[in-house]
Amino acid sequence: MSFRYRTDRSARIVLDDGGVIDCFVRDLSTTGARLELANPKQVSGRFILRIDGMPKPHKCRVAWRTANMLGVEYL
Repeated sequence: MSFRYRTDRSARIVLDDGGVIDCFVRDLSTTGARLELANPKQVSGRFILRIDGMPKPHKCRVAWRTANMLGVEYL
């Protein structure tokens, strides 16, 4: 388990089909993140996460979801 720190950064989820979904990163760690978005059901499997202010995108997979949150693990 790695330490998570709170944040409020804007980000984009880039899907395999090229679609882009705006979201907010609510916390980050070296192994994953918690994202807030309107409809987490739109996101399945794996995707690229581009976080504003961070130089490198992250390849991610969905670890869990709620009505408006998505937990992701970096690959």
